Amino acid sequence: MSEALSVMPVLRHWVRTVALPTLAAADAVVNACQAFIMLVTLVDMLVEAHRGRCSAIEIATTTQAFLEMFAQAFGVDEMFLKFHLILHHALTVARYGWSPNTMALERKHKSILQ
Repeated sequence: MSEALSVMPVLRHWVRTVALPTLAAADAVVNACQAFIMLVTLVDMLVEAHRGRCSAIEIATTTQAFLEMFAQAFGVDEMFLKFHLILHHALTVARYGWSPNTMALERKHKSILQ
């Protein structure tokens, strides 16, 4: 999963410049595209948090916006444990000034939860 971090900005650019302009405003895919863009924005903010470029409040606001957009696009039933876990990033940034790259540590989280 951590390898995907380098592709996310490219995908975000493609979604913004190619996919979204070609979709009708009423198209259900628009909500999914907007949720993806918000997720990439959140990941960027978490990566840059240790440099002081965004606050914990900004991360919390972006997290809430992403969760609302995802729920609107796919429904609440499609949310699982990781959707709850991203709520903790803002608190971690507030407490320590940074948040560990949990995408790279995903396999370790699975082991701990098991």
